[in-house]
Amino acid sequence: MVPKKILSTGNPVYFDKLAHGLSEVIPNIDFISRSNGFDLDMSDIKNQKKFIEKIRGYNTFINLSWVRLENQTKLLELISETWKFGHVINIGSVSDQLPTDYGKDKLALRELSLKLNTYRLRTTYIQLGEVTENQLNPKDVGELISWLINSKFDVPIIGYEPEKAPW
Repeated sequence: MVPKKILSTGNPVYFDKLAHGLSEVIPNIDFISRSNGFDLDMSDIKNQKKFIEKIRGYNTFINLSWVRLENQTKLLELISETWKFGHVINIGSVSDQLPTDYGKDKLALRELSLKLNTYRLRTTYIQLGEVTENQLNPKDVGELISWLINSKFDVPIIGYEPEKAPW
């Protein structure tokens, strides 16, 4: 089995964010964000080229950070054009069912993720509910992502929401 070389968007220093939860659970994970010199605005060709060069050294990518409309989808497209094999975990939202620009953007990410899921490129779309300390905490989400990365199963889509309260 090829060792996992994992890259994620996000800045792990913020304790209430998903990147921090990942950093607590997954050893040897690298992050890219503005805090370490990566502008993830993929509307800029220079940023796309820098991302492609960076991603070549990895085989697992966590598409975590929503920067602007169509950005997560562009990151997924760039990876599908660059990698021969790998696994991309796309962080979506229950908002992908809403008729807002954000909801439509997350829906486009979900649809592309499912379309690109093949033997060559495994993709997983996580439809997340609200992540807060009292609901889904970042470490719990990190544990789910760790399981997905290490699972022998192909999981193209999974929903992860807080426990429902009784009526």
